Amino acid sequence: MRTKKISVISVLIGLVATLFILPNVTFAQEAPPLTYLNIAAITSDGDNYQWHYPESEFLNTGYTASGNEVILAIYIEGFILRNSLRVFVDDVDITNEIYEPLPREDILGPGNLVTGFIYYKAIPLSYFENENIGKSDSLQGIFIAPLM
Repeated sequence: MRTKKISVISVLIGLVATLFILPNVTFAQEAPPLTYLNIAAITSDGDNYQWHYPESEFLNTGYTASGNEVILAIYIEGFILRNSLRVFVDDVDITNEIYEPLPREDILGPGNLVTGFIYYKAIPLSYFENENIGKSDSLQGIFIAPLM
């Protein structure tokens, strides 16, 4: 009986000590679902990577891309599976043929909780050869979607 009391007391002391040793630990909560996705900015290597922003959501920037590639900053609120963001040009999935030139950025909300992300995708301008080359509104053939 004495052994059981010592064991229980040891476990309780261990739990209490853990609370003091790890005071800044947060416990995971369920991630909010995807609620918003938009292209937040666009740039290209021919413009020395100067970012251009649309005046309002879902509108073009009036920007003319040049060089070899265009880079999109894709703003996402909520969560998607890692590596599930798919990029289509004229209904062709080009996800495996493009790359991320910059690391993903976390969007922080109240209490420094991550509420979304900004992903960066570099797409060769050659994918838009059948369009009005370089014009930002020629990028209307682009479609971005997460796998669900």
